Amino acid sequence: MQNIIWLGFDFGEWGGDLILFNTVEKKFIEPSFTSRSLNLPGVHAIFDDSASVYVAASLRHMFMTRGSIIRFNDLQPTTLFSSQSDWGKTDTLRLDNPPRVVLGRSMEGGEYIGPAVYEKNSNMIYFYSQNGFYKGYKNNDLSKITNWTLLAKPKLNWSGGQQYAAGPPINVVKIVLTGTDKFYFLSQNNGLGYFDGHKLTMLE
Repeated sequence: MQNIIWLGFDFGEWGGDLILFNTVEKKFIEPSFTSRSLNLPGVHAIFDDSASVYVAASLRHMFMTRGSIIRFNDLQPTTLFSSQSDWGKTDTLRLDNPPRVVLGRSMEGGEYIGPAVYEKNSNMIYFYSQNGFYKGYKNNDLSKITNWTLLAKPKLNWSGGQQYAAGPPINVVKIVLTGTDKFYFLSQNNGLGYFDGHKLTMLE
């Protein structure tokens, strides 16, 4: 998929979109897929390996969180990873007068995916979510978060709501790899951090 520029958009609670432009033919491409058919949330990262282009997208709105990584081969999409929050299953009993049972449930799970990158020497995909930095071998079954490896979970501050969604923006905006399991990351509120494969350090 050379000579194609990929542009991703984030419309908050209204989802996301992809636009492709062919630099040789000087025209936009009408892909066979649509953002609606992919149920695509806001696009936060686009990266590639030698054969495919990957799009990482996510949404945090009110109590809902969902994220996905889509792989495109010859512009045909398949879902590499997808997750979304769901209502918890714990009920609570409130002893009012008269007594009554109230469902005390909260939204649980779902990966709020921010930046994502590919490391060619190890064939690993890395991404950040509210639960930390993860990696996964690209040819493995990565459909579930339990199939990814959690590398580190930094304690970072979060900002308030977004312009187009009632939820915080992702608090890590960029990952730069320096080798297998080694990377710098830029946070929204806490500056620059570095993971050396074992230890995570915030740089002052």
